[in-house]
Amino acid sequence: MASVLPFVASLLGSPAHAEAATDRCQSSVGAPDAAGVRPVQITCRWPDVSAAALEAMFDQYDGYHRFVWALADSEVRQADGHRALVWQRQEVPGAAPRESLVWLEGQPNDSGSRTYTWTTAASEPLDLSAHAVRALRNDGRWEIVARDKGVDVVFEICYSPGGWVPDWLVRWCQTLGAEKMMDEIRQFALQIDG
Repeated sequence: MASVLPFVASLLGSPAHAEAATDRCQSSVGAPDAAGVRPVQITCRWPDVSAAALEAMFDQYDGYHRFVWALADSEVRQADGHRALVWQRQEVPGAAPRESLVWLEGQPNDSGSRTYTWTTAASEPLDLSAHAVRALRNDGRWEIVARDKGVDVVFEICYSPGGWVPDWLVRWCQTLGAEKMMDEIRQFALQIDG
């Protein structure tokens, strides 16, 4: 998830405090932190999606690759009480694959739904696949805010892919990549609500 779209979100960071909006979603990119990583936030209001459908998706820590286009695979490597160590592989055409380990957990929130957070498991050993680069940072959250009708979904991420990423890919992910990710998540949830 965890990170779920870690790679896409990390690339959403060119201009400081940039903002974009679609019919249902608004995104913003903050100023870089001390490590040069720009936080990205995308907030969507989906009146036709239930909190239960999103929880069913996000509770499956090893299944984020089914609904996040940049994730090619994910696997729970270790369970530790209420959290799990999750391996993720991000694949985006035009860049070497990225792999990361994150600690992921879901907790109840004040809206009556759940918030899923993940943090980079930098101290955990990771045997990389051939030609893969270990992502330097992958921290974030998915917050599901239950409403009388539908949900608000807040996605926040701080991601550093490591290695080199071409400028054209950064520009694409700043616009269409983020929209694609959120639309695919919404479509997947609508199928569950069926």
